Amino acid sequence: RSLPSLLTGLLLAILLLLYMVTYQVRFTEVAVVKTFGKINDKTGIKTEPGLYWKWPWPIQRVQTFDNRLQVTAATGRENSTKDGKNIIVTMAVNWRIEHPRTFSLKCQDEEDAEGQLKSLIANEQRKAIANYSFSQLISNRKEDLKYDDIAKEIELSLKKNATDLYGISVVSVKLETLAFPSRITENVFDAMKKERQARAAQY
Repeated sequence: RSLPSLLTGLLLAILLLLYMVTYQVRFTEVAVVKTFGKINDKTGIKTEPGLYWKWPWPIQRVQTFDNRLQVTAATGRENSTKDGKNIIVTMAVNWRIEHPRTFSLKCQDEEDAEGQLKSLIANEQRKAIANYSFSQLISNRKEDLKYDDIAKEIELSLKKNATDLYGISVVSVKLETLAFPSRITENVFDAMKKERQARAAQY
């Protein structure tokens, strides 16, 4: 009923309209624009930061993803070595979105991508460790250890599969920790005790 109220209402309407027909891409993001659920390879991928125009929903829908380097720590899993010994390995994987189109079709968001990637890591880790003996993972001789070889083997497999399946580029893979299952740890301690007892008996 007054000019200030009309101006305020008009300003809010303009802001709402702008919100519906524009979207922002930050310098740490990549945007995927879907028109009636489909992605145009030329205009549907935005990697440059800035403000862009779009048709309001439901004509167009915009998804933005974090394009920075991500770190995923895979939960330690029990794997069997070439000579049948069990060991728990924890890995860290650095990755980023390589193909936004594939990523948006296969993953809902970064958290979903992490879950998919962890499944891939577990599978590749199991296959790689099965190619190496226990002494190549646990040894007091540095030249016997094959940590770098194992990590590289897993990295090469992950790079291909993660890119093809999810549009993810795997940058690096590192073995974080090695541990024994609790039952094996008890057996190792028992063996150490018996060895010490045998030496004590000799003295």
